[in-house]
Amino acid sequence: MSIIKGVDWVLPQIKWSIKRGDSLLFWHSRWHELSPFTQTNPRLFALSTKKGDSIANMWNAEKADWDLYPRRPLRSVEEVLWEDMKVSLPPLPDSGFDNPRWTLNNNGSFTVASIKLARPLNNQDETNEDDGEIYNNLWKSTIPKRCKFFVWTLLHECINTMDMLQRRLPTWNLKPSWCILCKAAEEDRQHFFTHCPFSTNLLKKVEVILGKSLLFPNSTTLCKDLFKTKGKTKKQTIKQYLVAATLWNIWNERNRMIFRGEEKKVDSV
Repeated sequence: MSIIKGVDWVLPQIKWSIKRGDSLLFWHSRWHELSPFTQTNPRLFALSTKKGDSIANMWNAEKADWDLYPRRPLRSVEEVLWEDMKVSLPPLPDSGFDNPRWTLNNNGSFTVASIKLARPLNNQDETNEDDGEIYNNLWKSTIPKRCKFFVWTLLHECINTMDMLQRRLPTWNLKPSWCILCKAAEEDRQHFFTHCPFSTNLLKKVEVILGKSLLFPNSTTLCKDLFKTKGKTKKQTIKQYLVAATLWNIWNERNRMIFRGEEKKVDSV
């Protein structure tokens, strides 16, 4: 997971100078400030018959213009989307080679030193020294193994919520991508576990049972607070059991609603 996070940080630091456009994919590569277009323009991507083609193949030399090569005539709304997208695209020179430029150096060349200077400023989500103890406390706890693994996936931000699936499968068009529990917001990890009314109501009930407030501005903070100390006391052990089981059951409820169609309203929690 650390490698994935590293790639996600590094890729935006690379800006491409496109010449012939034969070395990168039009829809999937990060070659433009608004790309990859599979994510920023999923509707147009779904209409194109050249989903896996290079940048060069999307340039119509006869028209000297970009061509969507749609599978059907565009509707008026789609025409507007395509024209707006083309406005941001530079013409293809069709001469020379495509070159990457490293934005953290004035000369455009990559150096490790540039990363060392810039990385601490963008390192808010990076694992810190205390995380090792948190993981150690998690795996040594007495909560069920399934809950342990589930909390571990939350801490590593690799649970398959809609936003994560879209990142892993950019060619898919996940619509609607709303939260199945409240149907009022896009489903991402932070909304689903700590901001969704369904989840918030359950966590507040857990607070009543425990007789103390939980720290849950987001799921990562909640899980870290849960295992920042060992479950030595009975109260601490009960807290770990109850919160971890609640998060696990929220996820199971979501999956039942999606895959079995078992509807449950937020008010019934």
